Amino acid sequence: MERRRLCLFAACWVVYSICPPFPSHDSFWAVPVAESILLRGDTDIDEYVSRTPPAATYTMECVPPHQPAIRFPKGSCPGRWYSYFPVSVSIFALPVVAALKVSLPAIRQLPLDFGPFRHPVLRAFLAGDLFASNVVVQSLAASLYAALAAALLYGLLRRFLPPRPATAFALAFAFGTPMWSIASRGLWQHGPLLLLLLIVFDMLLRARDGKPEIIDYVSLPLAAAFTIRPTAALWVAAITLYVAACYRNRLPRYLAWSLPVAAPWFAYHLLTRHSLLPLYFHTFADYSAAAVSSGLAAQLFSPSRGLLVFSPFLLFPAVGFLIAMRRRWLFPLAPLAGVVVALHAILVAPWSPGHCYGSRYYADTLPVFALFLAPAYDAWKALNAPRLRFALAACFWACVAASVLIHARGATASAVHEWNSTPANVDLAPARIWDWRDPQFLRGL
Repeated sequence: MERRRLCLFAACWVVYSICPPFPSHDSFWAVPVAESILLRGDTDIDEYVSRTPPAATYTMECVPPHQPAIRFPKGSCPGRWYSYFPVSVSIFALPVVAALKVSLPAIRQLPLDFGPFRHPVLRAFLAGDLFASNVVVQSLAASLYAALAAALLYGLLRRFLPPRPATAFALAFAFGTPMWSIASRGLWQHGPLLLLLLIVFDMLLRARDGKPEIIDYVSLPLAAAFTIRPTAALWVAAITLYVAACYRNRLPRYLAWSLPVAAPWFAYHLLTRHSLLPLYFHTFADYSAAAVSSGLAAQLFSPSRGLLVFSPFLLFPAVGFLIAMRRRWLFPLAPLAGVVVALHAILVAPWSPGHCYGSRYYADTLPVFALFLAPAYDAWKALNAPRLRFALAACFWACVAASVLIHARGATASAVHEWNSTPANVDLAPARIWDWRDPQFLRGL
């Protein structure tokens, strides 16, 4: 199992790493903040402000002395500039930034002045300017963590499936979902959050398989997940309820082990932002019935943002969930996971995914979709009708092939990212996501 997992990790890492990086302003400060932590021991971005491209200014916030943060105020900042997005993503970037700082001086001695290495961004990267080569560093870090997530996903599937289907399904998720087109392309919050949630699931299943003491430590990656993205609060609440119901005697230790993450995080924001929660966590949306229903339809079925359009094979885990409920499979963890995914869908429904590829908000839920492939596979194996089994398998793998092709475009084609801005900015013309004459994944063909 370990050899197969290592091979899968290596294959995913190689493919992810050779795909071209694409600029993302939401993740713009992940690398500079990590570099600031490493070189100066702080998280402000004052030293980089003069070099900030105008399109990325919305990702900045000003913190005046003894006052809460203000998101990119007009004029100068009377205090310090910080990134608007969670600092925890920069903590994930820190090991990669540190490794590059050590290795780039040696790489610089190699004769690399030819072909693509003459590109200004790669020249800046080789020169050690990680700010100017931000997208390259993001891509390297994101590829590493996405490949680790794929390896963990294989381990999750291997608990319920033989090696071959577990490998095949892990590769389907690695290349037929936002794991490839979103999580591996830049340091959005989704990649680190996906990795942490897979660690949480692995620990929960280990505890269920006869190692209950592991439950004590589940709150460590779970608390870290919350510091990355507020939607993880759903998982915090659900898993805490699960621990309270199924491991009541371990609940105090479970709660205590969240403190090594939670206490420094709250203290950091009190000291730097003068608030327990960052400004990013204070943003709310319109949760009227109309906003939720229209947003849910768009994020599931629209041609340029729909999860089931970009990854149609995810319909099969939905069937697997129904089978799991009927058979009380992995009870009560399975129904709890299904409820969290449903609540997640409602929570993100009113939010526009912005400039991205496909339905990026569902990258965080992929561990649950993978989990429910297991009961679907078991039900398929139990069928006594060979023709029906063949038809279902053919349908599934056709959907996987379509999903891989669609996400390959998101990971390799610049035209699909230009779709966000042309012929009109999708943030200002959101109706474009329903235009079947110009779906994002077909742009440029």
